[in-house]
Amino acid sequence: MALFALICAVIENSVIALIVFRALQGIGASALVPSGIALTAGYFAHDIKLMQKANRFLLIALTGALGAGTVIGGAFALTDLGYKSFFYFVFALDFVCAIFLFFMISPVTRYDRLHLKDLNYGGVFVLVVGLLLVILGLTEGGHNWRKPEAYVTLPIGFILVFFVFVFETVYIRRFRIKHANERPMVEKVPLYFL
Repeated sequence: MALFALICAVIENSVIALIVFRALQGIGASALVPSGIALTAGYFAHDIKLMQKANRFLLIALTGALGAGTVIGGAFALTDLGYKSFFYFVFALDFVCAIFLFFMISPVTRYDRLHLKDLNYGGVFVLVVGLLLVILGLTEGGHNWRKPEAYVTLPIGFILVFFVFVFETVYIRRFRIKHANERPMVEKVPLYFL
């Protein structure tokens, strides 16, 4: 995120490049939620109430940072450097946080039964495509709602996001409950954190 913020700050006269690297920065920011929840599950697996509190504080911090970023970004936009000053600020803040976190995060219990093949790549791909279609539809709709880029992509994007939500909350949950006996590590962590 720090690297992409620095690239966004130094881009000159290229809106497309700015949009691309801003999107990559957003992908990095979105990775904070699942990785943060996984870390709290690892740290507080022994106490469910502490885990729930830690996840609440994590989500409050992330959403608070979003609101603070909007206000701070508006304030930086009024400076002589304009919006670029905000990207320099984000670069510095992210870089300092990365250094502190490198030394502060303690290792968590390793689960040998977890593998990359167990991750839901298909679901994540469909979710990202759906969200990008929603963003494209809303962006194009701001100019003209009668364009196919607005009235076609928006419903398709919402359908894809809804499909992933239902798939994850209904089908995957039932599958994990049904096969909980086959994977002992599921007993250590609540199902809704997996």
